[in-house]
Amino acid sequence: MEGEVSGSAHYDNVAPALLGGLQLMLPGRLSEALPIFDEWILVIHHPGIEISTRMARDILPKSLKLSEAICYWQRLSGFIHSIYRGDRELASSILQDNLIEPYRSSLIPKFALGKKAALEAGALAFSISGSGPACVAIVDSMDKAKLVHAAVNGAMHYSDAPPESLVIKPFSKICRISEPTRNF
Repeated sequence: MEGEVSGSAHYDNVAPALLGGLQLMLPGRLSEALPIFDEWILVIHHPGIEISTRMARDILPKSLKLSEAICYWQRLSGFIHSIYRGDRELASSILQDNLIEPYRSSLIPKFALGKKAALEAGALAFSISGSGPACVAIVDSMDKAKLVHAAVNGAMHYSDAPPESLVIKPFSKICRISEPTRNF
């Protein structure tokens, strides 16, 4: 089904949903579980708009500058290194998407304002979740989650449809049914 929706079959959404936690997609195998920091909490914001995966892919450039690719690979390998070392400070400092976000963020009204508000409210990182339009902030406490939730909802409100936000704790176990925390 994912192949029909997005134009090609991949499991970057399915694997974490079924297997839990943070999954690294690898060629020739479904995925490999990566460790995650127990205190990290996700604030997921859906701005109330729709962006098709195909549209989000079509906006991306067909080629990359070598310097952009190298920067991305450095951040990815640095992030994986930092989570295996347990270095939260390094992990959060390099969680920046220089490859996809500059293009896809143009599809999400007020994205830059939402990101600025999230970081000023204490988020460790803020970016687009997958092809969008959902955005995700990473925080390290429930108090910061509440502040970031309010800041992002205020900064990115722009339509008659109310935005939806979830505050969730990632878990590294296989999938389970859970009720997310909504509306503080």
